[in-house]
Amino acid sequence: MSPSRFSVGDTVRRKSQPDAVGVVRDRGYLEEASGDWIYRVQFGNAMRGVAHTEIEPLPEHTSAWDDIKAGIFASAEAFRTLMTFERLRRPPSPIAASFGSAKAAFYPFQFKPLLKFLENPRKRLLIADDVGLGKTIEAGYIIRELKSRMSLDRVLLVVPSRLRTKWKTEMERRFGERFEIVSGSSVAALRKNMETHGEVERFLWIVSIESARSDLVVEFLEDLQPPLDVVVVDEAHRMRNPDTLQHRLGKALSACAENMILLTATPVQTDLDNLYRLLNILDDSEFQDATLFADQVAANRPIVRAGGAIRSNPPAVEDAVNALEEMKDNPYTLPLTKSGYFASLLDRCRRAGDLHRDERVALQRDINELSLTGNIISRTRKAEVIPDRTIRDAMVKWVRYTPAERAFYDSVADLCRVLRPDPLRLGPRPCRASGFSCNRQLHTRGS
Repeated sequence: MSPSRFSVGDTVRRKSQPDAVGVVRDRGYLEEASGDWIYRVQFGNAMRGVAHTEIEPLPEHTSAWDDIKAGIFASAEAFRTLMTFERLRRPPSPIAASFGSAKAAFYPFQFKPLLKFLENPRKRLLIADDVGLGKTIEAGYIIRELKSRMSLDRVLLVVPSRLRTKWKTEMERRFGERFEIVSGSSVAALRKNMETHGEVERFLWIVSIESARSDLVVEFLEDLQPPLDVVVVDEAHRMRNPDTLQHRLGKALSACAENMILLTATPVQTDLDNLYRLLNILDDSEFQDATLFADQVAANRPIVRAGGAIRSNPPAVEDAVNALEEMKDNPYTLPLTKSGYFASLLDRCRRAGDLHRDERVALQRDINELSLTGNIISRTRKAEVIPDRTIRDAMVKWVRYTPAERAFYDSVADLCRVLRPDPLRLGPRPCRASGFSCNRQLHTRGS
């Protein structure tokens, strides 16, 4: 038996991934299999079994430059994370003072809305990330950053009633901000204070959209326009219909707010008018005319087509290049095509067929940054930040029933027809003549 190279408790790193540092928790000798040692190493929260040839002791005094000279490199993902960390830790301008002050896991993409918000002179932003990417956390980062720059005396979070407790818990647990859940009548009661003293008391409030859309609240906001330092509206797509009291509420809040954030996961799935209405709530000076907005969106279409062409498998290289070239024919996008950055995008598009999947995702993201509405809309897709996510494909699976199984299935199906007569919601479709049932299932592939 050869001697073990590592002991329990040793700190090691992967040779092929030097940013993966772990601690040896156990070891064993596989005499019959390979005649060598295998180690159980804890990398973060994960435990992995690795051979001794895959790991090495963590150097005590080796700098990153020493690794580079030796030809040892970490992954591209680790590099991107490090660059984001360094930009936030030592920013080139006074940005992201909130970094490191929140009790939240570090995901670089969640700082994208913060950086966009700070670059917007009107301090308005529509966060339109896919579901599950943490829009609540992103809004919290913005509030925390603003608090480090100015006195936030009046902050109002307008959310669906079912999410009030969630917002209160997240703001307190993640950011140490203690919000109070109030009713719409509490907001309307501020009128008396303003009419008597000419000012509004300090507050950190969470109110539901359902109670805030009352005539009393909306008329108070429209008439007196109380100064609100920050307004955040969750599920803002509820305000897109101009004929509703909810839309009036959104317009009134915007007129009162020095800083405003709208959150929704659905604006790009709705029609153009609905998106325009949300942007008009945020900034009616920039988005004051639906026709001009339609022209902007039309100018954006080559950008969308180029991103879609790169997203296809295999990437439609020629379509992507042609779409970007079309930008030179539109006065809205012509200035964007005169930069070296645009030339580099064209070059990357021409080589898209040879790029790794992660590189194509990054290229698609960079193309989307050309958007004419990119200064006020922050949108992150799961495909951009979780490229190795689980992918589910629908498939049909045929099952042969035994007589007993068939009798049981039919009895359950009959019961479902009684309880829920909609035949489209019965699930598996029996084929009595063949004894088979067609059952649509989800087939999972990936990690």
